[in-house]
Amino acid sequence: MQLTITGTASKVTEQQIADAVYFYAEYLMSDRLQKNLEIEIVLEKNLIKNESDQAYCVDLSDSGASRDFEITVDADMGKRALLIAIAHEMVHVKQYARGELKYLSSKKLHRYQGKTYTPDHMYWDRPWEIEAFGRELGLYSMFQQSQKGKGK
Repeated sequence: MQLTITGTASKVTEQQIADAVYFYAEYLMSDRLQKNLEIEIVLEKNLIKNESDQAYCVDLSDSGASRDFEITVDADMGKRALLIAIAHEMVHVKQYARGELKYLSSKKLHRYQGKTYTPDHMYWDRPWEIEAFGRELGLYSMFQQSQKGKGK
């Protein structure tokens, strides 16, 4: 996996972010799938204020195979909130990379596990969001546990 981190966070180091991304990828995806991924983490100041969003993931891949992603995260969040937001977005990376989730930009529709969803489908009830919200805290907790004894 190729990881790039752009920008700086006020309460989290670049190394902590990188460690978390690699941990989440290792847990969520096979080695073969991870190997071909390119992920850019963009730490953006005032994201919540400007876009009312803590974080989001965009599939930048031009071909049918999703391998190039950008995760934008509000740089002003605390360490715990930021790493949980990245865990959430890494679930979406897994969904795109495994072909479970696809955004059909020309029609502004999502397709998840073969079923199509319109933009008016309630955010909290979208199955790909249910999975991401359901896994984010567990991923973060496992990551924190993995860091004990490493001086981090």
